[in-house]
Amino acid sequence: MSQERITQSLQQHTALLETFVRDQGAELERLAQVLVASFHAGGRLFVLGSGQFAAVADLVASLFNFRLSLERPQLPAISLSHDPLLALALAREEQAGQYFSRQLRTLGRRGDVVLALCGVPRDEAVEEALAMARQNGNPVAVFFHGREEEYFGERPDHFFLLETESLVSALEAALFCGRLACELVEAELFGL
Repeated sequence: MSQERITQSLQQHTALLETFVRDQGAELERLAQVLVASFHAGGRLFVLGSGQFAAVADLVASLFNFRLSLERPQLPAISLSHDPLLALALAREEQAGQYFSRQLRTLGRRGDVVLALCGVPRDEAVEEALAMARQNGNPVAVFFHGREEEYFGERPDHFFLLETESLVSALEAALFCGRLACELVEAELFGL
């Protein structure tokens, strides 16, 4: 029975990733090109994650900071999802919606790229951060867990739909997509 469950889970996960790559792979390649251009110009990648996607945001940023398959210089990626003291202070002041935008206001500059990992229900902090990024003229990419009609904001420059009922599957798919984006960037920057 457990082998059958493992096989079924693997097939569902594989189908989700195959569908993503088939339907949205070209857009992921375009995002990778934007990241390459940004890095060449001295820009950085800011990754933010709402709810459980915060851990994935940290992992994606670390993929760019370390390496995947070769020794290389670190790429400038910063996760905005791991400052619990700021989160607590803002929550106490009923300003939790400013969690990411305050960090972008302080750290961000023109030429940076902002990547948000989120889903439903809508998150005011993500919305404010994306508005701040647009105001700064930063390219914006969103990996969204839900149905397209549930997306809560202005359409970003690069929109990726993680269409699955399972939050866990969406988290795994977001990490895979982040890794794949990093691989594409590595290949372009370092000739793989």
